[in-house]
Amino acid sequence: LKRRASQLQYEQGFGSYQILEYSEGIDSQTIGARRVAEGVVRLVRPQQADSFLLN
Repeated sequence: LKRRASQLQYEQGFGSYQILEYSEGIDSQTIGARRVAEGVVRLVRPQQADSFLLN
C-alpha cells in the first residue's frame, strides 16, 4: 500500500500522503491462498503538506 501511495503521490504531483485505513487478509477463493491488503489513502497537496507538519 505504501509503495502504491508513494507512486500515486509522485505521478500526480502531491506533496505527501496519509494512510487513513488499512486491512490485510487471505483470499482463498482462487486456487491457492494469497495475501491481500487494501486501504484508503489521502493525497495531500504541497501547501497542505507543510501545514500538516506544523500540527
